[in-house]
Formats: sequence, C-alpha cells, structure tokens
Amino acid sequence: MTHFATNLGVGLAAALACGAAAQTAPAPAPAHEMQWYFTETVQVNSMKGGADSLVGLNQTLSVDLTPSLTATLNVPLYAQSGQTSLSNIQVGAQFDAYTAKTWDIDLNAGVYIPVGEELFRNENVNPYLGGVFNTTIAGLDFSQSLEYTFVGGNSYFVPLAAKNDSDLLGLGTDLTYKWDAFKFGAELNQYYYVNTGEKQLFLGPTVKWAVASNVDLSLELGVPVYQDVVTAESNVLVTAGFGIKF
Repeated sequence: MTHFATNLGVGLAAALACGAAAQTAPAPAPAHEMQWYFTETVQVNSMKGGADSLVGLNQTLSVDLTPSLTATLNVPLYAQSGQTSLSNIQVGAQFDAYTAKTWDIDLNAGVYIPVGEELFRNENVNPYLGGVFNTTIAGLDFSQSLEYTFVGGNSYFVPLAAKNDSDLLGLGTDLTYKWDAFKFGAELNQYYYVNTGEKQLFLGPTVKWAVASNVDLSLELGVPVYQDVVTAESNVLVTAGFGIKF
C-alpha cells in the first residue's frame, strides 16, 4: 500500500506540474505578415542658363521581409533633351539596426544597375552604403541620413541632371512637425562629388498628408542655396509623391 500511495502521489504531482506548465507556457509569437509599400514620385529639376530640365517618374516597391528588414526596388523613367528612357534600377535593403526609447538607427545598402539610353545610363554597377538616425527634439521629428555611392564610371545624378565621374556623398537633414493628418517640415540636402570637389546644397519646405491609414501624398521643394559644379546649375528641384501600403 505504501508503495502504491507513493507512486500515486508522484503521479498526481507530475500531472499537476504538467498542467501548470501548460497553463503558464508563453503563447507562440504570431507569424510575420509582410507589409508591401508602393510609391510613385514625380521629380522636376529646372535648370539655369537654358539647359534642358529633367522630368523623372520613379516607381518604388518595398516589402518588409522581417520586422527589421525591408527590401526595395526602384525603377526610374527620365525625360530630358528630347529623350525618354528607363534609367538605373536601384535594388537595396534597409535594416533597423538599433532602437532605443527616444531614437533609432537604420542601415541601408544596395546597388544601382545600369539600364536605359546612354544619356541616363551609368557606365557600371554602382554600390552604395548609408544610414539614418531618427529622434525627437522639442516635439519635432528629426532625421539625419548619410549615403555614400561608389561610382565606377560616368554616372547620371538627378541633382545635377547630368553625368559625373565621381563618388557621391549625400547628407540629408529633415525636421518635421505633425499636425493632425499632416507633417510639415524643412529639409536640407547636401551632395558632395568627392573626386571632382563639386558640391550642391538644397534647402526647402516639405509637406506630407496622410489621406487615409494606408495612403499618403507628399510634396518637397528644394531651392539651391549653394552650387559649385562644372555643368549647368539647378533653379529648383521639385518632388511630388503618392504612397500606398497594402
């Protein structure tokens, strides 16, 4: 009897322990659901001195492969000097490298693949590396980006609306204020053509309107505040966009 009672007690204890473990076991994490984004933007770079202006149409498709990794494909279509053609396709990825309570850092990398007519096509595949720092300052959203493009030959650059045989260092500083469904801001974009010493600085207002939870419209105006280039200078760089996530 004693032996049976002991086994029964052990069996009951084991059953209760298993039941408790089953009740307290954490629920499995939900499977990641990929989020897709599509953006259509129109760019116009109006040039000085009678030089031909550039009109660009950019189609960008992005997908969240994981909660911290996003892949992007951009296919531009440019028109200038009587020519209309696809231009260099961008394939890249962005990684949420670090997230703190009040700030975060993203890293990005990719390549520009040469396609299209000679006027717009790069001579070689151009890889790039970059990052973005985001935080909030006095109720304003602050973003600082950096991107370095390694140029393997004469390549087309939208801010120049021309080709240049130089690596490009790009810096972007963005300060925005959210009001209802709108975001109003100011943006400073700096372009440094490393090998030739040329440079361009654009400053201007931005506005973004969340039309719906998954649809937004945007407008950016870049006025050149400093230019030191050998090709024609820019009068103004305008970008208007439409974005949807699904």
